[in-house]
Amino acid sequence: MGLRESKQKDSLDLATTSTPTIDKKQQQEEEAGGQGTEGQKLEDARRGTQEAQWNAHQLTSSSSEDFAAWMVSRCPSDEEAAVKEGAASVASTVLEEGAEQSEREKKDLVSRADIAADDATDVGECKKSGTVESPGTGTQRSEASLRFSDRGHASESSGRGSHGFTTRVSMTSSARSSFALEQADISVNRKSLEMFLGHMSADETLVGSAPTTGTLERLSLDEPDSESLHLVAFQEVIKEQEDVYDVFDQVEQAIVRIGVPKDLWQEVCVLAVLPVDTPAPLSMLKRLWTRRSERDQDAESVLVRLNHTGIVKAARFPDGMLWGLPKSNVLKRIHSTILPENFLSSFHRYVVKSYGWSASEEVEQVSLAHVDDDGYIVSNLCHHLIAGRMDNIAREMLIDPDWLERKLRVCSAAAVVNDFRRYLMFHVHDSDIKLVLEAFQMSIGVLTKNPVHGLVRSQLVGRLLVAPLSAQGKDWLRKQQNLQAVALAAHSESIIPISALNPCLDQAGGLQRLCLKGHRGPVTHVYILQVGTEAITASADGTMRVWDLEIGDCILEIKAHQGPITDMRVTADSSLVVSSSEDGTMRAFELERGRCLRTVGVGGGIPLERMVLDPFGRFTITSNAEGVICMWDLGSAAPMHKFVTHARVTCMELSPCSDYVVLGTIDGLVLAIEIASWKLVSKLEGHTGAITCLHVTHQLRRILSASEDGCVKVWEGNRLKRDMENLGGSVNCMHVIKSGKRVICGCEDGKARVWDISRGSCVSVLDGHMGAIRAVTMSPYEEKVVTASSDGTSIAWKTDSGEILRVLEGHSGGILCLEVTRRGRFGVTGSEDGSVRVWDFSAVYSHIPHWHSGSIRTVSTGNGVAVATAGDDSIAHLWDITKEEFLGSLRKHTVSIRWSKISGDRTRLLTASPNRQVSVWDIAEQKFLYGLPAHQGSRIKCISATDDLKLAVICLFDSTVTLWNVETQEIVRCLQKWGQRDASVGHTSAVNELVMTKDGSHVITASKDSTLRVWDVRKGECLHVLEEHMDSVVGLHLEEASNLLASYSLDQSLVTWDFQRGEKLSRVKFKQRIKLVALSSDRKIAAALEDGSISVVLPQKHQVKEIRMHSDEVTHLSFTEDGRYLISASRDCSLRVVDLTQERVCAIFVGDCGFTCFSLHHPTQHIVAGTDRGVVSFLDISVLPC
Repeated sequence: MGLRESKQKDSLDLATTSTPTIDKKQQQEEEAGGQGTEGQKLEDARRGTQEAQWNAHQLTSSSSEDFAAWMVSRCPSDEEAAVKEGAASVASTVLEEGAEQSEREKKDLVSRADIAADDATDVGECKKSGTVESPGTGTQRSEASLRFSDRGHASESSGRGSHGFTTRVSMTSSARSSFALEQADISVNRKSLEMFLGHMSADETLVGSAPTTGTLERLSLDEPDSESLHLVAFQEVIKEQEDVYDVFDQVEQAIVRIGVPKDLWQEVCVLAVLPVDTPAPLSMLKRLWTRRSERDQDAESVLVRLNHTGIVKAARFPDGMLWGLPKSNVLKRIHSTILPENFLSSFHRYVVKSYGWSASEEVEQVSLAHVDDDGYIVSNLCHHLIAGRMDNIAREMLIDPDWLERKLRVCSAAAVVNDFRRYLMFHVHDSDIKLVLEAFQMSIGVLTKNPVHGLVRSQLVGRLLVAPLSAQGKDWLRKQQNLQAVALAAHSESIIPISALNPCLDQAGGLQRLCLKGHRGPVTHVYILQVGTEAITASADGTMRVWDLEIGDCILEIKAHQGPITDMRVTADSSLVVSSSEDGTMRAFELERGRCLRTVGVGGGIPLERMVLDPFGRFTITSNAEGVICMWDLGSAAPMHKFVTHARVTCMELSPCSDYVVLGTIDGLVLAIEIASWKLVSKLEGHTGAITCLHVTHQLRRILSASEDGCVKVWEGNRLKRDMENLGGSVNCMHVIKSGKRVICGCEDGKARVWDISRGSCVSVLDGHMGAIRAVTMSPYEEKVVTASSDGTSIAWKTDSGEILRVLEGHSGGILCLEVTRRGRFGVTGSEDGSVRVWDFSAVYSHIPHWHSGSIRTVSTGNGVAVATAGDDSIAHLWDITKEEFLGSLRKHTVSIRWSKISGDRTRLLTASPNRQVSVWDIAEQKFLYGLPAHQGSRIKCISATDDLKLAVICLFDSTVTLWNVETQEIVRCLQKWGQRDASVGHTSAVNELVMTKDGSHVITASKDSTLRVWDVRKGECLHVLEEHMDSVVGLHLEEASNLLASYSLDQSLVTWDFQRGEKLSRVKFKQRIKLVALSSDRKIAAALEDGSISVVLPQKHQVKEIRMHSDEVTHLSFTEDGRYLISASRDCSLRVVDLTQERVCAIFVGDCGFTCFSLHHPTQHIVAGTDRGVVSFLDISVLPC
């Protein structure tokens, strides 16, 4: 018996889903009760449910009793008696075999029955509510989509290839590869299947002619050495089972009855180990068809014969290899009615052994993890291990990062996740495997974007550092950490994944389940598709992406527009998506393959701002930036009606039956238009600000309008029924509960308010966000409210009490959109940071370290053990770099801390904020020593301090440059006065940057007047004016060890200077603007350009090397002490190390959020990096060769 696989609706964790058992008596009672029209509907739903249940599990068969019951239920009454008789025969056979089943087999049957019952319940409920389409029920797809002739029948339940056999078996199967669990084998082997179908031909000469001689005579079990005449796979059964010869005869007779030649019954029988719709190469078939006798037939001739009998289809691939694909109905029949399950398990074990498995525990994992791939075995090895009862070996492979990395590279993320789920179907309480699976799923985006050897192990270890592993799991984690160090040393010639020393990655077992990355702009819309396990998102980058929420990867990318997408709508059956854009177009795409079916260009390039879509896909209505409303027929892409408003439309909604469209304008009007007549039927006045959102009930009986004026108004007919005012600023979003009695409003002040509509009173206030609320929704059963805010967090609240249930932290930008799955367990959020995150509300474990609550702006390390980080939360944190431990927080600043420095004697820390507040702290005592208080007026633009932190030179935005004694709070000297424009004494334009030497003897300033000035601090005089740039000088970098100064300008040039002599050393012109510069002790120069590339100037070779490293802005650059390595951090979430002797990237660390700054601690060779989400990362680069 093969594996039973089931798609768990709206469940990302198969093992944790509770499922009811099947009550057949209750089903029969329900069937008897279906009378009249309503009864017929229930009967149709029941039959559709059973058919969907059976087809959803047709990768493997259920028990024969289930099969018999299913056959009876789907046949007409006049055929029922005959079917019952056959079904009873099958059932009696199974009952006899059931007495001999092991405890494991009984457990398998119960597990599969539970899963089948859960699926039946889900499909039945969806059918009754009309929310899901199942074949045979007559449910229609979107009317407009059916009118598109180029769509064909791609979305039908079970498509067929041109040769008359099934190419998809899942009822929800999709041509764009929906990796749902019930079609896991198909999706894992989809590439080989599609290639097979592409090269299969009806021409028999492709695979040769059918042999007419050489067939084997009937095997007689009485002749001497008859065992050697059996296939080796059957000999394995003989070794493991007793009294099998009678069963052999029965199996042979059953297989021959389906049209198999007698001398090939064993060859056909062993094909049952193949997953349905999975082609196998001839090299694999040879393993199955091997005999230990001289009568062994050539595998190719066997395949040719079976091809001509129609049992197996054959195709020759471009590399010359012959492949075979058994017909799915043959395999299903062998599974369900012919082959005993213990035989099939033996066959699976034989397949594993044939690929080199050894019984030795020291050898088995290594040999299988590194087995030679023939195009089949890597994809399907875990299938054979689980079906062959070799679960312990399967488990070892699932926790082997090398195997996971190999399978990810050869197959896909879906194939890896499917292997985990195969195992978890029989080991639902293996919490360690669940955590490893979660860690892998959270890393999928990183792993697919960065195919670096060893990165799987690095990501898994980094995401399980504080996860709730068992004692055995913790031992495994320590082993992987040791292996990681060994692997890094062994791969010095390749890119090395940098090890995280602290839990800086999102940890498995927490609230965050998946992080979906791919968009290059803010994610503005998210919608969960009808299937429940897929979501579609739209972004300001002009693309839409469909995500598999069970796997964690993007399964379809639609490059929809040239400009940002302003609105996205999906039809009720999720077959069609329509988007509008600032590029002035609206496009309709089918969601099977992402093909564009209709394009509507409004003309003039006027941006489309709002759009609504008929749920059945018949028409759409758009509004542009000039207030023109158009109704379009999607079938013909022709305009049907036009309406011009007096002001821009800020929101738009259709009534439930699509008979009215309601518009909200920027000047506070609410307009209602009847669709059929296209006449304005209602004009509601009362708001004083732009309308932000609307809610419309059937036949316009009630309209709720929310506005920037802070009011929500309830309209009934053409009159105002309720006016809910003073909601705390603009109402950005609202959600009306199903009963229509209450409305939840998300406001600009960061609070959500629950209002009783009938009374017009506020029932409760949900206060917890630090920023404006951008989205609000409720779970399907309305037991919790979920809000999303511009502060980057989402909060789940208990509806009745307003209690905070979960705080979802992870985005580094504001959250713009939010959806909750239909069972309410998971939430999906889209953010300004371009990521989509999936949250598990049921998770109880959440790791909350001492991170900053905003972006980290500065990191300081000295030669001691203390490290300081500070940022937008106005707090400085102290850390012990040797233990990666949090030491404490320093709180005195009232605004963001932008600058910090640790003194040369490692005892003090200086922090500075733009409001002129400068503080010096005692690190050991963690207390404030002295500093400059905050001042009103011009803010600090840049600051630099001496090594002892007693003197600091400050440049304000008014270009005043002053030298301060921080300890006494006195001005020592003014180098540049406000409003001074005399070239004889100072700069003639604004000062952009400055730097001071460690001893405080010299200050260098860079100005918008394209010059640099070197100042003698003691005398307060300008020593040198450095003139070489042609435009504003925007940055400086000083390397005192080599007496080298580098400056860069808007003219895209970089100049190096001997600042003490005032002499130019070199000048390099780049093709792009320079963002950052770093200098090494041996005079190497690195410049980060605006496209994310880095150019390195090698003065010894007089060369400029461009190294393409990052896909986003580089935020920090630094050389190691010896100048061999260059380290860069970027907003693309990666930190990379370049070996300048080899001129290549040699090490990489990939996090979950963009890096903003870092500092290298030279004594330990550890990097401390800060991110835009406030996470502090401790990274070890000591493994790099010295």
